Amino acid sequence: MSDRVSDADRERGIELVRTAVSDGRLDLAEMDARISAALAARTEDELAVVVGDLGLDGGRLPRPEPVVIQGTHANFTRNGPWEVPAELVIRTKWSNITIDLREATFTTSTCRVTLDVHGGSGTIVVPDDVMVFDDGVEPHASSLTIRRHEQPEHTRATLRFVGSLHYAHITVGRTGRFKRWRRRRQQERKDPPRTR
Repeated sequence: MSDRVSDADRERGIELVRTAVSDGRLDLAEMDARISAALAARTEDELAVVVGDLGLDGGRLPRPEPVVIQGTHANFTRNGPWEVPAELVIRTKWSNITIDLREATFTTSTCRVTLDVHGGSGTIVVPDDVMVFDDGVEPHASSLTIRRHEQPEHTRATLRFVGSLHYAHITVGRTGRFKRWRRRRQQERKDPPRTR
């Protein structure tokens, strides 16, 4: 099963069709048909049918370069308005990371987050309309905690986590509920319930 395509993927496919027309490899009638098919494509496989014979490797659109967050013995925070890429690589050693996606713009409908984390901890804050999945993160004396909530009526994007964690803890969740839970836990540790 192939991934769903975003509007940005469709636009890249349409640009490839237009380039083929300007090179003389396609005529105008075929261009119209392919652009219509590209706009209707829902998955990578459907889009590959449209652009597969235009000289692409394996008929797939080239993926943009991943954005890499890396550091050793560092504190890293990413928040505010920013563009979330199709692939985000988190490669850290003994570092603490905080990634806030509430004001972010997603460039694709699916963002693959590859973890290569050795020691440390992290928090990834997601908005209510973003789904999160663990697609096989390998924890080694570590944990990836995904605070699951009800599925939103409209899903803006999906985060898919892969990779490995070594002596690290990453928490992914919605900030409002997560912060309330964290405050409640901290308060319980300070003031344990009294028994009579």
